[in-house]
Amino acid sequence: MTTEEFKKKIKEMGFEFINRESGIIDIFESDYGKRLAGADANRVCVFDLCGNGIVRLDDEERKKLAKVVIEYAMTPIEERNSKR
Repeated sequence: MTTEEFKKKIKEMGFEFINRESGIIDIFESDYGKRLAGADANRVCVFDLCGNGIVRLDDEERKKLAKVVIEYAMTPIEERNSKR
């Protein structure tokens, strides 16, 4: 999954994101409410799903968000920036 595809999926789910200087993409509730999760754009398999807002999502939303974050985190760096 490319970084642009990841960001698009996050937006389609109704969430917002911020790109940190460190390379972390933090995911928030809409209108930049509580933090939900994050993924590192520069390192493989570096992510978290333990933001304060994650418990406010229902089970299906949590599963869908987790699936997208993990899929992105598992994508090799060289494939994140390529056009598919």
